[in-house]
Amino acid sequence: MKEEELMRLGFFEIESTVASANTDVRRFQLYECYNDVFLRIIISMHKDNFIVEHMYFNSPESDELKLELFGSDLSVENIINRLKAYRESIDPSKELPETF
Repeated sequence: MKEEELMRLGFFEIESTVASANTDVRRFQLYECYNDVFLRIIISMHKDNFIVEHMYFNSPESDELKLELFGSDLSVENIINRLKAYRESIDPSKELPETF
C-alpha cells in the first residue's frame, strides 16, 4: 500500500503531536458516513508500515457497525478494501455532498 492510495480514498495528512514530531511517523485521517453514522479513521505510517491507530463510529452501536463494515480483520489492507467495496455499493443519488 502507498500513501497515494489513502489520498485517493479521501484520507488527508494530519499534523503529528509535539511528542511524535521528531519521529518518522505520519498520520492520515478519513471521515466517512456509513449507514447515517459518521466514522473517523486514523492510519499511521512509519517507514512504509501502515497501522490503524484509531477508529471511531459516532454511535452507541459502534462495535456492531465496525464488525458489519470491516468484519473481524482490522488490518489497513482489509479496511481499505472494505471501504472501496462499500463506496462501489452506494447509490450516487443518496450520497452526501463532498463537504459536511
